[in-house]
Amino acid sequence: MTTTADDLWQLLAELVIAQKETERRFQETERILKEQSKKTDRQIKQVNQQIGKLGNPLGEFVEWQVCPSAVELFRSRGIDVHELQSDVSVKRIDGGLEIDLLVVNDTDDYGCSYYFCTC
Repeated sequence: MTTTADDLWQLLAELVIAQKETERRFQETERILKEQSKKTDRQIKQVNQQIGKLGNPLGEFVEWQVCPSAVELFRSRGIDVHELQSDVSVKRIDGGLEIDLLVVNDTDDYGCSYYFCTC
């Protein structure tokens, strides 16, 4: 079978059409991915807001219900508590930490022990 110039031109034309279709599909896929990314970003933002709203009531629960009995709770388990601190905040360049309740036992044979609750 011999390939003629007309056959080559026909093949080239089909290739150009296929390439245009591939480009069109690629652009459509890119558009869909961008839409999904925006939707996912919105959902993550909503979840973060919901978690933030949930954190405040948990912190209040610790403050009003756990703090008053924390010393007795630890001492009943043989841990001699010497300090109880609430709403401790640590800020560093690479992040931070908020501790709702910090319990300190400084008579341990190994030095100072810290127990904390974050909500």
